[in-house]
Amino acid sequence: MRYFAFLTMLLSTSLAGSIADAADPVTLKWKLKVGDTFYIENVQKMKTTTKVMDNEVVQNATQTAITQFSVTKVTPDGGAVLQQTVLNSSSKSDRAGSEDTGVSELIKGVTFTITLNGKHEIVKFEGYDEFVKKVSGGKTAVETALRAIIPEENLKKSYSETFSQFPGKAVSTGEMWNRTFNQSMGPIGNMAVTAIYEYVGKATIDEKPVEHITYVAALKYSPPKAEVDSNLPFTITKGNFKSDAFSGTIHFDSESGRIVNSVMNMKFSGDMTFLMEGESREVSLKSEMTIESRVLDKNPLDE
Repeated sequence: MRYFAFLTMLLSTSLAGSIADAADPVTLKWKLKVGDTFYIENVQKMKTTTKVMDNEVVQNATQTAITQFSVTKVTPDGGAVLQQTVLNSSSKSDRAGSEDTGVSELIKGVTFTITLNGKHEIVKFEGYDEFVKKVSGGKTAVETALRAIIPEENLKKSYSETFSQFPGKAVSTGEMWNRTFNQSMGPIGNMAVTAIYEYVGKATIDEKPVEHITYVAALKYSPPKAEVDSNLPFTITKGNFKSDAFSGTIHFDSESGRIVNSVMNMKFSGDMTFLMEGESREVSLKSEMTIESRVLDKNPLDE
């Protein structure tokens, strides 16, 4: 589930505030201007209980990522080109043998160029090949597995959700909209998310008025439909995971046109059967995840 956690971290949202009085309709859409630079800090906390036969393992882990976004171009229809750079990535766990193996260090400095259309959907995504080569360290087997588990299309969808999850039009208090998100993780399986968003109204963060959005969602996992050449030491043959609870809050500054912060909370559970060295094994898994996010004008590493 480490790869799922990584993907989920690229999509995340975070932190809460107090609801104030309802207001006139407000436009929920990112405002991107040439020369703008902002930072996104994601902190993911996960408690996972894994049971294989009679052996149960509980693990608490925290992953932190800080990325920088710079707007290099805007188009008349509201589209933009952004350069995104991973400034910092770290992970820690309370389980022996689960320490950061150096992947976080390899991710630092990874750069992507993202082109958005007027709806802020990604139409061009550059830097994937360089990302794979850097993280794999030039090892062919690792590169094959990485391309299978985190295909380029998944990263495109993740970043697209960050900028296009809002309706991009004026909404009134109580107005709702839907989003669907589907990802294939190759030999790991497939993930489908359906979310219902609601504009709740005004809130206050640090004495500043912001827009308050909530959402409830459902996640459904399905095992891979066909075997993929990934060089993984196992093959998943069956699996059934679903979200037991999935919700979040987002605070958006309509004046600056940026998310201020957000929080996502999710619990999911299920079972999986995989084949390893010719032997079939069953795994039961329960997980509780919280992802907190902040969008900042200054690099949080300088705080």
